[in-house]
Amino acid sequence: MVRSLKAVMVAGVLSTTLSAGATPAGDKFDSTHPGWIFSHGWEAVSGPAYSDALHGTLHLTQTAGAVATFTCENTYVFDFAYSKAANRGKFELFVNGNSWGVYDAYSPTTVRQNFALFGGHYVTPAQNITVTIKALGTKNPASSGTWVDVDYVECY
Repeated sequence: MVRSLKAVMVAGVLSTTLSAGATPAGDKFDSTHPGWIFSHGWEAVSGPAYSDALHGTLHLTQTAGAVATFTCENTYVFDFAYSKAANRGKFELFVNGNSWGVYDAYSPTTVRQNFALFGGHYVTPAQNITVTIKALGTKNPASSGTWVDVDYVECY
């Protein structure tokens, strides 16, 4: 299968999305799946500290403007999972280029696999959905950092 990238502007930030070869719906796709596209500033992490994330892996950034993008092909329902923790900041979620709001990932305790859309968002008819997460470099005053992470996207 040939995969190609297409540059698009999302909220004034150059992002990349799949223009061909999107990932077929039907599973949870963690941050190590080849369908994820990360801009500058993201790092893959794994190990005991992340064992409660899907497959024990995350991608993290504290770079303002860094984006992560995933396209689900022919999906009816999708959601995005991330971690909340004492050092987490804020991110903006985009679906097909439209902002779906700013999320505060701060929590005094670490909680993995939080859903941005609380159980999924349903669309009909089934369609390709591109989910983009943009790190804002801002934080809740109680947070000790601006880290944002990607755990997985769920597409069915």
